[in-house]
Amino acid sequence: MSSSVLEIPHLYRVEGHGGIRVTVGDQGIEDCQMSIFEGSRFYEALLRDRNYFEVPGIVCRVCAICSVAHSLCSTYAIEDALGLVVSRPIKRLRDLLNMGEFIESHALHLFCLATPDYLGFSGVLEMQPQFDKEVRQALQLKKFGNLIQERIGGRAIHPVNVVIGGVGTWPEKKIFDELREGAQSALAILRQIEPLIASLQQEDYATQDRVYVALEGDEDGLILGHGDRLQASGHEPVDIHDYSKYVNESVVRHSTAKQSRFSNRPFMVGSLSRMVHHSKLVTGEAGQILRRLMGEQPAPNPLLNNAGQFVELVYCCEQVIQMCDELRALPTQPSADPYHLHPEKTVRGTAAMEVPRGTLFHSYEINEEGHITDADIITPTAQNLAQVESDIAKTVQTWLDSNKDGGDERLRKNLEMVARAYDPCISCSTHLVDLTVRAS
Repeated sequence: MSSSVLEIPHLYRVEGHGGIRVTVGDQGIEDCQMSIFEGSRFYEALLRDRNYFEVPGIVCRVCAICSVAHSLCSTYAIEDALGLVVSRPIKRLRDLLNMGEFIESHALHLFCLATPDYLGFSGVLEMQPQFDKEVRQALQLKKFGNLIQERIGGRAIHPVNVVIGGVGTWPEKKIFDELREGAQSALAILRQIEPLIASLQQEDYATQDRVYVALEGDEDGLILGHGDRLQASGHEPVDIHDYSKYVNESVVRHSTAKQSRFSNRPFMVGSLSRMVHHSKLVTGEAGQILRRLMGEQPAPNPLLNNAGQFVELVYCCEQVIQMCDELRALPTQPSADPYHLHPEKTVRGTAAMEVPRGTLFHSYEINEEGHITDADIITPTAQNLAQVESDIAKTVQTWLDSNKDGGDERLRKNLEMVARAYDPCISCSTHLVDLTVRAS
């Protein structure tokens, strides 16, 4: 009995360092691994004994691309522990900041990392001569997302304007005017780019039933920010404070990141999951594009996550316009004083947010001195990894069923496209290994 190994030692055009290893024997697939070998950074351990108001400024360093997500989610978790509920204007301003990260992150992934695969290019630089206009427009979209983060967060990465209990500084009205105009220009670009996205052929070699998880929508529609309840395929909605009962983490030997299962099943978070659960909540121009690109009910094909990101780009720009109109019309600036009181007893707070790559969890325990005694952070990429491996196995099986059509090179390309479709943020995933230091 013999086995052959197909290995992609380094997965290119993703954020961070990872690879794929597949072992196929005479009886079929023996093993499929999405290996993560990014160095662990132990953020949860580093937070212990820190004052709680230091946390947002620390955890935003998990990743420069995801800095807003970690800053906001940690802030909501600490506010939950302290019993703080911010006003709607504060929440809407934070949502506006989160829209900036969505636009910047989706534009980068969709056009610079994923699209070259579909068009037969090794990367965006090789693609640029033939698609010069589209590449330039994509970079304009990314620049606009960075502008929102700079104007609302205080700088383009690692925001400084997010504080416990409010925001540091309330923006001047001219900033809302500037961002509204930028969102209108971004929508015009997206209308021009839609034919290119629609032309990308979505093969079905990784299509299979899966569990989708996303935050439940509310009266404002699709949640792309902080929420209170989780929805999972085949389950009743779950309060986010009970997330650890369902999102089961485990250590795997081939990865410096943990993997997660929802009630012991691999699951998927991200744009496709949000579209599956909440397609009817996506209204306006984004809703029309959703139905053109993905149909009334999106298929269980991970490659459609790319189309879902395009829909969310349009949705985010429409939301930016609405948020800017709402915030600019406020008769007075909301109180935005930071909060520095300590709890009377040890408390715990939890928050969940929809961020570009999926649902993000932060949970903290704070003692009477205001110090962090326990921290738990579960990122979207870590949640997706078990499902990625399942989709890798499905892709290999499809290839075997087709008598290895296209050879190893075609399989390699398909495997890379599946992994990239999840838009993995590997740097975010690798701080999840526990660190225990014992005195010698």
